[in-house]
Amino acid sequence: MLVGCPFCHHAQATCYRENQPLRIGRGECRTIMRCDDCGLLYPDRRLGFSESIEYIAQHNLGPDGVKETLQEPCVGFTGNNPVVRLLEDVEKKGRSLDIGTWCGRYTYLYQALGFDSYGLEPHKEAASFARSKGLQVSQGAFPDDASRTVLSGKYKLISMIDMMYYLHDLKKSFLKVRKMLKDDGAFLIACHQGYSPYYDESQGHSYFSRYGDYVQGIPTLNALQCCLERSGFNILKTVGIAAGKIVPAPGADFICILSSKALHS
Repeated sequence: MLVGCPFCHHAQATCYRENQPLRIGRGECRTIMRCDDCGLLYPDRRLGFSESIEYIAQHNLGPDGVKETLQEPCVGFTGNNPVVRLLEDVEKKGRSLDIGTWCGRYTYLYQALGFDSYGLEPHKEAASFARSKGLQVSQGAFPDDASRTVLSGKYKLISMIDMMYYLHDLKKSFLKVRKMLKDDGAFLIACHQGYSPYYDESQGHSYFSRYGDYVQGIPTLNALQCCLERSGFNILKTVGIAAGKIVPAPGADFICILSSKALHS
């Protein structure tokens, strides 16, 4: 088990929401803490890397494993996709990397936009499925357990779509992204946020009901901006997404933040 904030690496925090039932906990509950420093939400006890892998293997993929959750990644391209619209001012050339790409949907999307597109996915079957669709997806877990070729590359665009909650060391991960990003590159994060109306106490939804018991950090808009800025990024755009449409970010269920590498003199 791990304790403390996955970004600040200390346990100076305030209780935010008590008695949150685990998804597969047989009645066990945990407390959601809010870091006094960066504001990130996180469980008072977090599963370590090996514990997370074991949990996913046992509980998260269904009786047929990864296969039953894989879907065709090379879907019809549309410029109305909110991520595409968010990237409208980013030059569409050079290498891109989608971290946690699963079956490769965003690896394909970036390829369709014009990038030399790559993906990284920890699940062997999902990565293999993406490659069978002609996508450049390799198996590995960010930020350490991936091929040297992927981790030593320089990218115009790096994205984390609906996956940053599971990074055991968020600060190390963001600093690694910064190192891999070209000076004129962009870093895109899209995620459900912890201040979503979904988690209003009147709704009765546990924080583990959506993220799973292996969640590490639960972002809020302000906390994620703080973590990015402290990791050497400038915020370029911040939007919310609802029903496939761009909406104001504060209070939105799903948020996207586009940032660039801060260049220090």
